[in-house]
Amino acid sequence: MTELTSYLEQALQKPVKVNDSNLPVMFNAAPSQLIPIIIAGTEATEIHVAHWGLTPPWLRAGVALKPLINARAESVHEKPSFRNLITNNRCVVPMRGFYEWGTTPTKSKIPFYIRRQDGEPAMVAGLYSRIEGQEAEQMFVVMTREASPDVADIHHRSPAILEASELSSWLYDGEPPLELATTICRSRLQHHPVSTHVNSVRNQGEDLVTPVDTGQLF
Repeated sequence: MTELTSYLEQALQKPVKVNDSNLPVMFNAAPSQLIPIIIAGTEATEIHVAHWGLTPPWLRAGVALKPLINARAESVHEKPSFRNLITNNRCVVPMRGFYEWGTTPTKSKIPFYIRRQDGEPAMVAGLYSRIEGQEAEQMFVVMTREASPDVADIHHRSPAILEASELSSWLYDGEPPLELATTICRSRLQHHPVSTHVNSVRNQGEDLVTPVDTGQLF
């Protein structure tokens, strides 16, 4: 976490406050889990943990709805679930990289690990909401956009990665800088196949991002 706070302090030129002492280090994050997010605080940029998956606040009590985990950047301002969050509840989701599943000619699914080619963290645009109560909780969604040519052959969508120079605008600008989330990734991405062990959220560990030969996937 020290590495992340140093990165943010340099990028934002602001102090960074870690609000949760047990921030998880994860190599196979999944919806519903608690994951670190970065939000704009009044005195410092803050790092919290939040549940990946957002239930719209206008949903009537007793109505079942699977939590939303992604938001399309191109239409986020039009959706009732998100248009009230885009102005005041923007966040950044820090990632070392992310997984995506490609399809072989035989229709098998192959997992790939995707990361920035320059080794910088993938700082992904997101939106968050807060549930008030005895124990206040925060929830978030990851924003997605059209994939860059580097990874489009794996999947046509990808997380909306921001550059270090864009983090301050995304977190602090009064008017939502949606062009930062909709423009195709400005940095080069690289990818390699990994073990299908990532298909189970029970599996964790740095070995999950180790490259494998496609003949060893299964």
